[in-house]
Amino acid sequence: MSFQFRVSGFQGDLACRNWKLDTRSRKLHTNIHHYGRINFHIPEEMKQQAIRRARSDDTNRLGKYSILRKEFLDGVKFFLDAPTNGNGADAWILMRASGTEPLLRVYTEASSPELVNEILSSADTFIKQ
Repeated sequence: MSFQFRVSGFQGDLACRNWKLDTRSRKLHTNIHHYGRINFHIPEEMKQQAIRRARSDDTNRLGKYSILRKEFLDGVKFFLDAPTNGNGADAWILMRASGTEPLLRVYTEASSPELVNEILSSADTFIKQ
C-alpha cells in the first residue's frame, strides 16, 4: 500500500510541476535513503520516560547530531543535522510507543547504512539513559 501511495504521489508531483519524466527520474535516483528499524522490548516506565524526554524542549541532540526540528504526528520524530553525502537524503528518526505492550518502535532514514546504524545506536543510548 505504501508503494502505491508513493507512486500516486510521484505521478501527482509530475503533473503539478510539469516536469518531464526523465528529469524527475534523475531527481529520484539522486535522493537515496537507507532505512533501519529496531523494536525495543522495555518496561512501560522506561518507554514513557524516553517519550517524555524526546518531547521535551530540553532535548536538542541525539548523539552527536543536533535536532533541527521535531514532529509529533505519529510518535516523536527528530530531523537531524546529519550529513546527506551529497544525495539529498535528510536524516530522521521516529520513536513510536506501543499502546498495547511494553514496546518502543524506532525507525530511521539516512544517507548511508553506516549512518542509519549510528543513529539507531544513539537512539539505544537515549532510550536507556
